[in-house]
Amino acid sequence: MPTTTRSMLAPEERERLRGARVALLGELCATVVHDVLQPISASMMRGHAALRWLRGDRPNVPEAIAAIERMMVDADRAIEVVTRFRALASDAPAAPEMLVLNTLVRDCLTWLDHELDRHYIALELDVPATDMRLLGERVPLQQVMVNVLMNAIQAMSPASMGNAAGGACNDDARLLRVTLARIGREAEITVQDTGPGLSDAVMARMFDAFYTTRPDGMGMGLAICQTILHAHGGQIHAERPSEGGARIVMRLPLLAMS
Repeated sequence: MPTTTRSMLAPEERERLRGARVALLGELCATVVHDVLQPISASMMRGHAALRWLRGDRPNVPEAIAAIERMMVDADRAIEVVTRFRALASDAPAAPEMLVLNTLVRDCLTWLDHELDRHYIALELDVPATDMRLLGERVPLQQVMVNVLMNAIQAMSPASMGNAAGGACNDDARLLRVTLARIGREAEITVQDTGPGLSDAVMARMFDAFYTTRPDGMGMGLAICQTILHAHGGQIHAERPSEGGARIVMRLPLLAMS
């Protein structure tokens, strides 16, 4: 599949993208630390087990080898986490490439496993088995997906849910629905939460640069998402589902062969 070496984003757009990505990575810091420390801790335990097997009066070499092999698997997991987050932090312009949207969506959700667990959020995922391919820049599209998912997760945080319900917080009500579907020649990704929903004022301005409803927010997330999707020939909009919460809908053109 031939690709162009020219970035799909203008230099000034890429600079704004970098600033928003730094802020996003700051929000994901706890997840990164957790996802790296977990395999490192497991590797340490397996290392101690291997030493016990080898230092015994009758060394058990097969068990020690098995423990060391599991250590290597844990180390690979830690390297994978660091590598994918380093890629998300990269500033280097990348040539558009053929991407499998199914894989991109699943990867971004995997990065946020810890965030879902931390906020007691259940995930309902509907991704087809058939690959949907598009031409695009991997890191900016990952940034869009992670940003939209983080917004949905934060909308269902105890603080947000509690404020919306007068202080009450129902853990069973926290559900994140992520759907990938083909609509004609486009892929449609929907991210729906069961948070407090969107007011008229928020709906009117949520894609404006520097608009935010969070005290610590920069107001760049959704504006940047819109810029990235438009550069890829796509679009994004928000909906208020009848059952409550908020739904973000993203569309991207698929390759003809997809």
